[in-house]
Amino acid sequence: MESHRDALATNKSISRYGLIEHFPSDLIGNAVKAYGEWAWLETAFIAQLLDELVQSNSCAAPVWYDVGAFIGTFSLGLHALPGGFRGGSGFSGVAIEGNVGSARVLENNVAALATGRIEVVTEVLGVDGHKVRATSDAVNRGATSFGSHADDADGEFEERICVPLWRIRNSFGPYGLLKLDVEGMEREVIQSDQEWIGQNKPVVYAECNESPNSLALLDLLLWLGYDVYFFSFPAFNPGNFLGVPGDLLFNGAHEAALIGVPGRVCSGNDFERHGCVFRKLESRADLVKALWLTPRFVSRQFRDLGVSELRAVAERLSKGLTLDGFAHALGTDAG
Repeated sequence: MESHRDALATNKSISRYGLIEHFPSDLIGNAVKAYGEWAWLETAFIAQLLDELVQSNSCAAPVWYDVGAFIGTFSLGLHALPGGFRGGSGFSGVAIEGNVGSARVLENNVAALATGRIEVVTEVLGVDGHKVRATSDAVNRGATSFGSHADDADGEFEERICVPLWRIRNSFGPYGLLKLDVEGMEREVIQSDQEWIGQNKPVVYAECNESPNSLALLDLLLWLGYDVYFFSFPAFNPGNFLGVPGDLLFNGAHEAALIGVPGRVCSGNDFERHGCVFRKLESRADLVKALWLTPRFVSRQFRDLGVSELRAVAERLSKGLTLDGFAHALGTDAG
């Protein structure tokens, strides 16, 4: 079993953000070490989206909130991009991380690497006064979640008290972007500042997983009057900072998000050449279909197939026919 000391051990790696501190053996740490970045296509997309909204005077305020910032790759990534709204146009950020161990690394990275103003806040956002404990995964520390009944058998995570988003806003000012990666608590965070969000329409960019929570989040964003888009992007970026040519870690997986914007935007279409998907959502059925068509960790037997071959496999599987079953029908085995 991993000890508490092991859990807090860190390494440093060369990256597009600078010499960044990270945990040595979790998913994001492995990505930073292998590629010099994590989720760079997402960062570049959000930056371009914000540029579009700033130019159209549709951005609520020149401050972004990164809720669930983990070790700071998104926050630092915005400042690593040249030009546009970053830094020089007065944009600043608030990086919010509820896991105390991760927040320590986040603070170190911001102090050492930030080229613009980034405030770090160690709080769990949610229903005001709600008591929670963390559930963490050593393989994917960025996926730490908080709940009332989280397993804390080893006593590593102390009880925390949630604070509402409006309280953070009162301390750091209004935000033009609310980026949420809080493992299913995105809806609760929005509801903790719902009246202000409904009136001011900051951009909401929220992680979207294959969960009823994502459907409920879509309902809330539509009810608040947002135009809502689905965005997915490959976890592996062929143009990664270290120039590594192959997907060594992710087996073709995509990450996905819901985006609430105050009106139509077109920035996402520019990223289709990178394998990203950007489409408008009108209903739960639209989101279900988008998630259904989003690859997660793709089996190696499918990774190198061409389009026509994938169509053939899809046809067989839709009929309940596996490769072994197909070979059996031909009187042999698949080998």
